[in-house]
Amino acid sequence: MKLSITSQVGLAITAILSSADAFPTKPVPQRQLLICSDSTTMPYGETSLIQGWGFYMHNFFNLNITNLARGGRSTRSFINEGLWGSLVASIVPGKGTIVLIEMGHNDNGDPTTDTKFRATLPGIGHESVVVASNATGGTTERVYTFGHYLRKMVSDVKHAGGVPILSGMVPIMSWNGGVLETDWAFADYEREVAEQEHVEYIDHTKYAVNRWQAFGSVNATAPYYPLDDFTHTSWRGAEKNNLYHGRAWWGKPSTVNGTEDCLYLGLYSRPWDASQPLRPVVVVYYGGAFIQGGGSFTLPPAGYPILNVSEANNFIFVYPNYRVNAFGFLPSAEIAADRKSDFNPGFLDQQESLIWTLSILNNSVETEKRYHLGPVSWWWKCSGAGHCEWRQDEPASILKSACFVAVLAEDVQV
Repeated sequence: MKLSITSQVGLAITAILSSADAFPTKPVPQRQLLICSDSTTMPYGETSLIQGWGFYMHNFFNLNITNLARGGRSTRSFINEGLWGSLVASIVPGKGTIVLIEMGHNDNGDPTTDTKFRATLPGIGHESVVVASNATGGTTERVYTFGHYLRKMVSDVKHAGGVPILSGMVPIMSWNGGVLETDWAFADYEREVAEQEHVEYIDHTKYAVNRWQAFGSVNATAPYYPLDDFTHTSWRGAEKNNLYHGRAWWGKPSTVNGTEDCLYLGLYSRPWDASQPLRPVVVVYYGGAFIQGGGSFTLPPAGYPILNVSEANNFIFVYPNYRVNAFGFLPSAEIAADRKSDFNPGFLDQQESLIWTLSILNNSVETEKRYHLGPVSWWWKCSGAGHCEWRQDEPASILKSACFVAVLAEDVQV
């Protein structure tokens, strides 16, 4: 079996997983992330058909995340209703509090006719208009451009000692001939303000558009957008929006692709120097759709955010792919009857990846210097739980908590 290795430094930030005995309890994160947004981002209850992408942010960051997004709000109404003042007041000076601002959906409209008192003027200029309004407690209100309100938010965060980050709004599912709309004016305004104010901008719009375009108009609409407004996502849709959004913080990573006759590995590690001790190695196998579920090659596995690289750990993670479902386990009767065909090739793929990892571990001093490897462990997710039962019968395996198996290099017979 051929092996192709793709290496990439993992920059995602891990959350705490204290239930696994094999991992020490991580300290409670001290740095804040405050989210200012609308209904596309806010969290919803367990019985809700829809969910905002901000609900899944904790899977990607070792931060104290407070999702203050509120449905139906624009920059104007978020400020006028006192929601913004409360957010700014919660910023802890000197702690590097991050304030993520993603607005625009409800800013779009005509403020002179808007009865919800939330529309702003388009653009980032200094224009204004006086409208009849009771949103501020008076009979009239001077309404400014979207850019004006964004600049105020950025300024307020900076003066409070926080770090403002602007983010383009997620798109509405507006399709034309199978092509999803890519031009969203308020996302452009937000990017222009970010450039003007010299703050970070996340092109969430671009990443989300690319994500849904890859699905196609039919597949992207259902079951990911259960409402007729084609704006609010289901729980699965919110996860899709957020997964790509999480990657957008660092740019699109290289994709781990493969073929049926080739096993691929991804290596993830924090930077190191020769003065640091050897690092533990964790081999992570995603679910294989053995009995139910799906083989999802998500980095990191959303249900196990600790399986990632951050300042909270010094692990080196190896993410192999392997054949899943009928291609990997218990295939058809015809294949089972063929003596030249292996019944469970998915197991062979896993075995080859583990052998490779252990061979690298024991290969040479130069390898040790390059990867700085320590003891090897492996972790199974989903149908990998079944693999755990079979693997623990191997002499080299020592069963730990849950489905965590620790393997010491000197105990392994390759």
